[in-house]
Amino acid sequence: MEGEIGQLWNYRGGYVNIFYQNSVVSRGLDVDQYNVICVHDTDFLQPYLSACIETGEENAKDILDSIMMDETTNSVLRISPIRGHNELQPKVVIIPRLDLWKIRYLDEQILGGRQGGRTPDIYTITRVITENNIAGTAKLTDSGISMDSTQYKPGWEEAVKDGKLVEYFKLQMDQIKSKGNYTEKELEEAMSKIFHVLKKTGSGKALSISDMRKNGLKCKNELINPALNKLYYDGKIKQLSSKRKNKMDAM
Repeated sequence: MEGEIGQLWNYRGGYVNIFYQNSVVSRGLDVDQYNVICVHDTDFLQPYLSACIETGEENAKDILDSIMMDETTNSVLRISPIRGHNELQPKVVIIPRLDLWKIRYLDEQILGGRQGGRTPDIYTITRVITENNIAGTAKLTDSGISMDSTQYKPGWEEAVKDGKLVEYFKLQMDQIKSKGNYTEKELEEAMSKIFHVLKKTGSGKALSISDMRKNGLKCKNELINPALNKLYYDGKIKQLSSKRKNKMDAM
């Protein structure tokens, strides 16, 4: 397991960096130079508590779950920005849905993956990361290795500053998935139609997509979700969740 200097050398060399739970890194070593972390296999042995669970010891399972949550949360937050250094740099954690419960504090910053929800396509997620250079790029030059962490598209720092990183990430995913399916003009037209239907219904009266269609919305199916995401990001509509479906209301 690499220490602080070793971690910096791995970063400067452009290497994939691996660290384990219950390690020097997970227990407090900052690796804020990294912007993307992939989580794989968050379980680790706790022989005493495992034995307590086997013998039916009261609260042993809750204690073990709490330890797993603390360790997983500490691990993924190692890439968090340090005060005064790239604080507006977007950070991405890729984690299996089954391990989501082990992360504290980030409930409002999860892109998909909720129980019963649709998990975003990992291919599209990686396209967003690579095409926008979120992970950064190590380049070999005549003078050595140069690190480039500049985002290729504007808007990322503003999204982090405004607390809208998840919504902005969705917009970038929509753009990648839309290539060849519809134009920017068609998206703007769909946004206008949706906003008109919601506005006509009146403030405070939220509509589902099926409700919008009953109220006269006519546009391609593949345009509806990207248009809703853009309207929501722009602050023109708000989302109201119910037990069965999400509904939208004009601001």
